[in-house]
Amino acid sequence: MTTIYIDALFCVNFIIDLFLINMTSVVRGNSSSLKRMALAAVVGGFAGCVLFFLPEGGLLIAARPICCMAMSYIAYGYSGRRRFVGDCIMLFVMSFILSGCVIAISQLAPQTGGIVNNSSVYFDISFRTLIFGSAAVYFSLQCLWRPGSMGTANEKKKIRVTIGENEIGFNAFVDTGNLMRDPVSRKKVIMVSPSIMRDLLGSEGKLLDDLESANVSSVFERLAACGGPAYGIAPYTAVGGRGMMITIRPDTVEVDGRLSDGYILGISADEIETACGCRALIGC
Repeated sequence: MTTIYIDALFCVNFIIDLFLINMTSVVRGNSSSLKRMALAAVVGGFAGCVLFFLPEGGLLIAARPICCMAMSYIAYGYSGRRRFVGDCIMLFVMSFILSGCVIAISQLAPQTGGIVNNSSVYFDISFRTLIFGSAAVYFSLQCLWRPGSMGTANEKKKIRVTIGENEIGFNAFVDTGNLMRDPVSRKKVIMVSPSIMRDLLGSEGKLLDDLESANVSSVFERLAACGGPAYGIAPYTAVGGRGMMITIRPDTVEVDGRLSDGYILGISADEIETACGCRALIGC
């Protein structure tokens, strides 16, 4: 009978989860800090201690994907539904691969006391052996998958916009949750950061320096008074609530090098920053 020490169980799962999260980041091409990955691994370590002792049943079935989603959200954040689901699936797949390796080690070296129970791993071995074993699995997986090979295809698009004599290019993240349309023209809305619009609007862009969710109407009135491009104002609904946004109908919009008449720009009250370095969001 193997004695399970809770501190060893936590440490083993913390180290393994840290490797899994980092490997998933490499394969998916994610950008995440070591602090966020370590915090996600801590959550995974505590979850591993709980899952190890849970009885088979509906609670265990529900707990596994919830833990996986929590770790993925903490480590990589949320950059759209499709991206988030892909990260969760890859993290889940990596855990199964490593679990298989643990089972293989326990069969080849029974004296190690390797146990896999409810997706949690317990090794009655030295930490030196654990670290070298995990490192071997990590580098083996790197040899199997090219970094970023499982990244979401077409996760960003190249946008080029002109207003009068001003022109600017930027990358927009493909967000499946962006379903916003202009209520008048029914054109799709590309949400852009205020910093992009400051560069595009020239002297009028300075009016966006104090743009906040609470003063959208007043900033819109000042912009409209300048008599520049076709400004508008439209309602939006997001996860954080509802509000109003300033819209602009540019002279031309290019999406991946092709002119398109189906888009207008919406100015976000906050800067948009995604893991892949985009400062704008575009729907599918």
